[in-house]
Amino acid sequence: MKILHLTSSHTGGAGIAALRLHKMLLIYGVQSSFLSKTLHDIENSCFKIDNVYPATSRIKTIYRNVLERATPYSGSNSKKSLQLLKNKPKGFELFTFPYSNLFVEECSLVKEADIIHLHWIADDFINYKTFFPSIKNKAIVWTFHDMNPFTGGCHHADSCINYRSECKNCPQLPEKSAIETAYINQEIKRSLYNNLSHEKFRIVTPSIWLKNLSLTSVCFKSFPHQQIPNPVESKTFTCMSQSDARQKLNLPINKKIILFVAHNIENIRKGIQLLVNAVKLLNNPDIILCAAGTSSESSNWINLGYINTDEKMMLAYNAADVFVLPSMAENYPNTIIESLLCGTPVVASATGGIPEQVTDNGILFHPGDELSLVNALQTVLQKNGTEIKSEIRKSALNTFNEEDAINKYIEIYKEVSA
Repeated sequence: MKILHLTSSHTGGAGIAALRLHKMLLIYGVQSSFLSKTLHDIENSCFKIDNVYPATSRIKTIYRNVLERATPYSGSNSKKSLQLLKNKPKGFELFTFPYSNLFVEECSLVKEADIIHLHWIADDFINYKTFFPSIKNKAIVWTFHDMNPFTGGCHHADSCINYRSECKNCPQLPEKSAIETAYINQEIKRSLYNNLSHEKFRIVTPSIWLKNLSLTSVCFKSFPHQQIPNPVESKTFTCMSQSDARQKLNLPINKKIILFVAHNIENIRKGIQLLVNAVKLLNNPDIILCAAGTSSESSNWINLGYINTDEKMMLAYNAADVFVLPSMAENYPNTIIESLLCGTPVVASATGGIPEQVTDNGILFHPGDELSLVNALQTVLQKNGTEIKSEIRKSALNTFNEEDAINKYIEIYKEVSA
């Protein structure tokens, strides 16, 4: 049973979740490989598409010309696509197209795999029109990390429900391009999905929230779904002395530390400005904000930079008194699981799948509500102690059991390949 995981990148929430699953499957003795645009690590069976399927510039030019003639646009970064996205309204997430200049299906890893496990395949990684017909006879598992598989291009639809029928008049596109662009994208996806076998295809969502959205979509309402939380290694994310963690990160020992984490700190929808404003309203010199991620500024917080190892991320959670996730939209963030496994309470927006994660181990607040966030922070920061930390970790171990998640995936692999 050869399993191949396909994801655009090994970084970001979706990429990290996909890579962790792959590595855990290897530990369980499963024959698993990982293919992306970003990571080449042969020792861990991870392959970068450029390394295993090198295309000459001539081949790429031929492919691009064929695609430009056959479709209105060839990828999210093509000239035609960028023109369609010009003047896109602010305040929305990424919008991507089901086209690519890559032909991943031609890679030998894809051809030889018994099971294709898709993850986040946007951002010019998969050319839907050639890829899905080529794998329709294979067993397929697809873990959704956002709404993009069933929309006309958006990754979070917010209040729009057009994905349930037709993605027309998309609110996330400029008026002139919205009339047909999203509709064409969704129709291409839907027509290709209709050729997939119900017996050999399974959809997995980390959250019940995303599962329910997918089940109401015109693309996937008739396909089998299962909810499985993203597996996170509990041996890596564990409790340690707060003072020791702070010493290793050169953070103040006698302050209350609020931790914020985002791949791109300045992504407006991740909510850093809301958190900065809330910390100002607390008006307490003993409370400081730390942020981990890429950023061009750090005047309002201690910048921990982009953290690329689980071990250092574990130190950051243990150094903090509370982890805050003030996002406007999320599916089932890895960061919440990681924080709770480290015994650090969470304050987070009540959006997406987050309410399924944050129960008695933190506080939810209304998305975008500054005063609600301030009140939640005041409540959490009044509590401390190793006993509370131990209770939070114990609860997280029961709720987010990585062994249970891996076994569920293995069972799905057996079902689709039977």
